[in-house]
Amino acid sequence: MAPGERREASEERDPDSPAVPRSPRAFFSLPAVRIAGLFLLLAGLVHLITNAAIAVVGSSFAARSSMHLEREVARFRKQITADEARLDAEAAHVAGAIVAMPGASREGLFRIISQGHAHNCGIRLVAPNGDLVAWGGENLPVPGNASYEFDATNLYLVRSHRIPQGTVQAYKRIANQPRSRTLLDPDDDWITGIVFHAGPLRQEPGSRRFLIEAGPDATLRVDLTPSSKAEIVESTRGDGRDVAAILLAIGALTILALLSRAGRPTSLLLAILTGNCRSGYIAAGEVEPRPSPHPDAPYRHCRGRRLWLLAADPQPRR
Repeated sequence: MAPGERREASEERDPDSPAVPRSPRAFFSLPAVRIAGLFLLLAGLVHLITNAAIAVVGSSFAARSSMHLEREVARFRKQITADEARLDAEAAHVAGAIVAMPGASREGLFRIISQGHAHNCGIRLVAPNGDLVAWGGENLPVPGNASYEFDATNLYLVRSHRIPQGTVQAYKRIANQPRSRTLLDPDDDWITGIVFHAGPLRQEPGSRRFLIEAGPDATLRVDLTPSSKAEIVESTRGDGRDVAAILLAIGALTILALLSRAGRPTSLLLAILTGNCRSGYIAAGEVEPRPSPHPDAPYRHCRGRRLWLLAADPQPRR
């Protein structure tokens, strides 16, 4: 086809077909295209930051691993101290209420004890002979004679107050396993194993042992197993991919909203996302495939649409 005929043919348009930009300059001046470029730039920036973070991890892995483990241990100590203070206060409150009602029936003791309890917490009254008199909240499957007790899968913090009617025990159950990963806690990725114990437990190879608290009747320790360098690198790379994917998804939704408000065709979004508008060509989309108005124009299928690549340059291609 002659150059003049190609230009004339490209200017012909079916009245039902949507309007598309006539030149690369007009195409790249569209707000939707600029937004697409912005989000692609942000995704590329995330990729660069991810690679930089991987390089930092590789150069100082041992020091950073130790820092994350010690920070997690400090968090454990703070949490245990706060839990013990709360359990002490709760046990003292219930003990005072029971002492104030020396002739209370067992039903009355249950009413005193069965007030609101925090998650994984409970309280009970044990008679001087060891019989369980009243209880409320979480069950305590261990004797409760020490500050830190264990079953197969849990650590129990126990705080006791002695009264004439027996011993009031307030306690909390803590799962003896790694916590589920949270986005806002960067220490989670660096730890693959957490085991609380009283001391005699055999230490697993590769783990590190820390003292949490030494009490008069029991000692609490924790063994932390750090993640390997390969696991941290892969986790960092995965986080970067996730952030980049979120940015691209937000960008696509933003572009779609802009095109809808401007009344532009969805095929323009397809052209932007599939890269069909480059190297001096623009895309003209059709909702249903139909014979090309330009027999020698190249085309591509895109999920049920046919995109005709029309030359923006009046010179014929060689």
